[in-house]
Amino acid sequence: MPILNNPIAGTVQYAYPGDIESLCHDIVDGPFGDNYMMNLAHLVREENPACTNASYKSFIRMLSNPEPNAETASLRSWFYQCCTE
Repeated sequence: MPILNNPIAGTVQYAYPGDIESLCHDIVDGPFGDNYMMNLAHLVREENPACTNASYKSFIRMLSNPEPNAETASLRSWFYQCCTE
């Protein structure tokens, strides 16, 4: 399941020099002018062209799967680590 903050979180976490500035430029000076949310939506759509389910309930349901082999098991542990540090 794609997450809406992936373009930002991934860029910040794995950034090379200039990556964060480039991301900010894409949001501030993107194809939708000063409509920053539309520019962010454009970045999300580029990363995942399929429809993005942004439902909070769906997200919690996805992370609640306790199976160790679940597709989202690593994401669940990553969130746990980040939120408890």
